[in-house]
Parts: sequence; structure tokens; C-alpha cells
Amino acid sequence: MKSNRVFMVIVVGSMMLGIIAGLIFRLEHFAVHAPHSGTALFKQVLVANSRNYISYALMFLIEPILIILNNMVLAFQVTMGVRVVGILETSAKLFPHALIEIPNIMFYQWLNFKLFWWVYFEQAENKRGFFKQYVPLYLISYGLVVIGAVIEGYVG
Repeated sequence: MKSNRVFMVIVVGSMMLGIIAGLIFRLEHFAVHAPHSGTALFKQVLVANSRNYISYALMFLIEPILIILNNMVLAFQVTMGVRVVGILETSAKLFPHALIEIPNIMFYQWLNFKLFWWVYFEQAENKRGFFKQYVPLYLISYGLVVIGAVIEGYVG
């Protein structure tokens, strides 16, 4: 499908831009702060990730812009982490929660990009059909947001 190809170009392109930006900035402007853990971190992550998730759902009409900005920031942060503390420590801070969160970010970006594409380019007449088909996927994706927050808050 053309929408999937366009989505992949946007995702890969925005991540590459974030990596390039992360390689260009000077390191002395950045530091790593160890996050606290437990219930406080769980709540903080859940609120932040829920806001991000909801913003994608509500602002799907500007989905490509949201994807570009979010992915550039994500790639920039990881790149800076690797540059500041190294790949092993960055990986240790990302896993295991990133195994759920990063694929799920791509998943709900894709869901909302499908909605964006449907509204702008397909102009499908069966509005209920789209939502009937994709609402269960949105619910699964939000469940993964919660699971990712639990893992990040309590496991690491």
C-alpha cells in the first residue's frame, strides 16, 4: 500500500535526522540524569506516554508532523545517550521497557497515519468501517502503553 511506504519514509527519514542532529551537537551541553524508580516513575511515565498517545489520536490531521517531531526527538535522545555514556549503559537504561515502548510508538503512529491517510486521500464513505476495524488495535496499543510504564517504573 502506498500509505505504508509513505509512512516508512517519514519514520526512517525523521529518525535519520534525529541521529544526525545527535551527532552534530556538542556533548558539553548534555548530561545524563538517573531517573528515580517505583510508583513515582511509573506515574510520571504513564502520564507522559498517555499524553503523547492521546495527542496522536486527537491530532491525526497533522500526523506526519507529529511523527517527524517525535521520532527526531527519540533518535536524538538515544544518540546523545550513546555519545555521553556509551552504548552499553544507554542500552541498559532502555531495556527492557523499550522492547515494548518503541515498537508500540511505531504501531500507534502507524494507526494514526492510517487515519490521516484515510481522511485526506481515500475519502472513504464508510466512516464506521474504519473505526470498527481499528478501535480494537487502539485499545491493544494503549494497553501496551500501560505495560511499558509499569516495566519502566518498576523493572527498569
